[in-house]
Amino acid sequence: MTLRIAYYLPSLEASGERTLVRSLQRRLPQDRYQTRLFGFVKNRSLLAQAGDDEYRICRSMPGDPFVLLKLAREMRRWQPDLLHTWGVADLGIEAWWPLKSIARWRVASVHNPPCRKGPMIPARGARWLHHADRVTATSRVVGSYLESRGPGIQVDVIPAAVESYPGDVEIEPSGIPSSATVIAVAGSDARHERIREALEVMELLCAVHENLHMVLLGPAANATWIPRFCRQLEIESKVHIGPPGCWQQVLADASLLLMPSESHGVSTTLFHAMAASLPLVVADTTANRSLVDESCADFFPVGDSGQSARQVHQLLKDPGRMEMMAEAGRRHYESGGNLQQMVESYDSIYQELLG
Repeated sequence: MTLRIAYYLPSLEASGERTLVRSLQRRLPQDRYQTRLFGFVKNRSLLAQAGDDEYRICRSMPGDPFVLLKLAREMRRWQPDLLHTWGVADLGIEAWWPLKSIARWRVASVHNPPCRKGPMIPARGARWLHHADRVTATSRVVGSYLESRGPGIQVDVIPAAVESYPGDVEIEPSGIPSSATVIAVAGSDARHERIREALEVMELLCAVHENLHMVLLGPAANATWIPRFCRQLEIESKVHIGPPGCWQQVLADASLLLMPSESHGVSTTLFHAMAASLPLVVADTTANRSLVDESCADFFPVGDSGQSARQVHQLLKDPGRMEMMAEAGRRHYESGGNLQQMVESYDSIYQELLG
């Protein structure tokens, strides 16, 4: 029997989860599975970037029931056997209706929920988890939290993994000089406070480092306040917005990765950065500590932009240490769980449900 799996993402701009789903779609055995990705985007221009096995619809208001009905209708028309939901923390009214009866089986996966007020998984998402046939988490940190806060929920921890960057993707010129030192910034939070802190770090560093540039990655980089704030700090010519979908190339061209955000899970960007042999400067969180150590990363207290700037400054002055950290990160990436193991774990879950 060929199993038809509908993957659902409340926000297709959630790049980490979309990366994992697309890897599953590419690598699951095609003789046993048919897959299609469904989800919402806020930016209408992204509709044209949908793949053949993907259905996108624009939703400017999270609670818009008419757009949700349209997506549900398209999903039912495809007749999936299994609905695999990612981005559970972002679920809205679809946790009750109208996705509840889309498919015979339901799998829910929790990857990297951003820190916000209240529980990691809001009530709607928690309800969805309790009614799922199987629940997975992409890190032990998130898995332990779900089991401790959700009595009766059994969580399969399937560590996230990413593909190595092939290096043959062309992106539009960024305007950054080829001789520049580039800091890539990734990670977000509910209020973009950490992005603001990263820009303040850049202001401090530009005072002592020439030819330094910063590239912001992820949906938070498109926030309308960022250009105005950069002008206030007089760094508008030094800060750039990364192209959508080509983070690996940006990381391959960068000098280090700065990740100031605090999140509950493990960011796939850390994997991409280690695969690209980048030294890391990251917020000191339990999730980050569970993935990397001091051999390849410098840790700073969450929200301490001054300490973050000092550590980046010290690293940039010490190319030898940066090279050692880069090599350690690459070894750490290669010794971790590989993508095929992740795919095989989900394949096993799907086959167990199929019986």
